[in-house]
Amino acid sequence: MTRKHAYRLGFLLWVAGMGMAHAGGPALPQSRVCLSHFLAQEWDEAVSVCRPLAEEGNDPAAHFVMGTLWEEGKALPQDLVKALHHYTLAAKAGRPEAQFNLGLMFQRGRGVRQDADGAQLWHRRSAEQGFAPAMHHLASLLPLTEAQAWYRRAAEAGYTPSMNSLAQLLSQLSSEGGEREKNLAESVTWWRQGAEKGDGESAFWLALALMEGRGVPADLVQARAWLEKAAAQGSADAHLMLGRLYRSGHGVAKDEEKSVDHLRQAAEKGLAPAQYNLGMLLLTASPRFSRRDEAMIWLRRAGQSGFPPAVDLLDRLKGSSGSETP
Repeated sequence: MTRKHAYRLGFLLWVAGMGMAHAGGPALPQSRVCLSHFLAQEWDEAVSVCRPLAEEGNDPAAHFVMGTLWEEGKALPQDLVKALHHYTLAAKAGRPEAQFNLGLMFQRGRGVRQDADGAQLWHRRSAEQGFAPAMHHLASLLPLTEAQAWYRRAAEAGYTPSMNSLAQLLSQLSSEGGEREKNLAESVTWWRQGAEKGDGESAFWLALALMEGRGVPADLVQARAWLEKAAAQGSADAHLMLGRLYRSGHGVAKDEEKSVDHLRQAAEKGLAPAQYNLGMLLLTASPRFSRRDEAMIWLRRAGQSGFPPAVDLLDRLKGSSGSETP
């Protein structure tokens, strides 16, 4: 889930009445107008309504919106110090969304010195109010056992990144026998839930589990279907896997055109293995798809990323001919 999606989740909970009882009583009608402009991405209107509400009325919701506008540079020049100021006032007034964003600023060192303790403090305050993005980020700062508990709470609240993170933890637990199989099966359950909610990463890992038969019976047809969905949602790893499958013909009919297309999409997202695979495919493909100049571009990019096979290949090419041209 993106930062924008996290904000929208918080706002929608607030409007629905789940986050209205903060210090100072229920939100005022002006707060609703302020938030509605922000949700609609009407930046100038949001500044017009929210700025006086924050600066003159000390309204926590307006402070949160103004902090976000200053941090993101929306209708205002970016100013992290002012963002920190507004977030702090809203956070101290009990706004969980502001507590979350303040925790992120401490976690990332934006507008303030990086401070893991400060990040954990504000994420925890927000998480304890039920704000799922804060639960997720708090979990990332905690030891494994406590992290798992917070990831589970966020996942059960419907937060898809936590579904993926919880599944990852469960799949990696160093247990044996029946307990290991139980963990693997539960990880698949969470990946499936995340995938069905549109999370590309969950869809990718569900596809891998289906390909390998981990925690679920192997099913290459379903695996490919989930890879296609993950790729459509922007997963570079899914594009890479599909490119390899269409090149090898594993579980699908061989198709050079689809292989090149998927590998190129993953390569353009900066995935070094995809850049290497695309370069090699363009060197060795049938005349219809062979592109030696483009192949070398992708191989060099993979080499610049430090991808070992690309580095080794480029070194061998230099050693044999004095240049990288095969």
